[in-house]
Amino acid sequence: MRHIARLISVRVATRSTVKYASLWMLTASLMCGTHSAGAFNIKCSLGAKCVESQGASIPSEQVLEMMEYCDDFTRGGVGRTMLRLSLHEILQSSAGNHLHPIYSAYYAFEQLRDSPLAFKRRPNVEDTDYNEIAKSCAHLSADFEKWVR
Repeated sequence: MRHIARLISVRVATRSTVKYASLWMLTASLMCGTHSAGAFNIKCSLGAKCVESQGASIPSEQVLEMMEYCDDFTRGGVGRTMLRLSLHEILQSSAGNHLHPIYSAYYAFEQLRDSPLAFKRRPNVEDTDYNEIAKSCAHLSADFEKWVR
């Protein structure tokens, strides 16, 4: 564990400048699992415009993407239907059409699952609580609206 505390600089490029971050911060975030939970975001610590939501600091660009995925997932309750289907049934009902609402909801769910949105990720997709995701999406949207003002 002592090797984590060593201050080894790593070059991190941003759009306008090059800044330095300590390797121990990156390593610690990976070891604590915060990289997937979104509690620590290197972009936010390097000066990106970030939104505080659900215990995480999320870059505003990522928030906009997440809100789009939330819309695709919750529009008309299609996400509730998608959660009950197997992957085979999703592909069959959408005929592989990426623009089909069921397929869009499936893709959105996969993106939200890999995002810092606060909901329980269960091993079986069928056990996922649609209402929990919808509430988290509404919370994210409200936090973004507060941030904009």
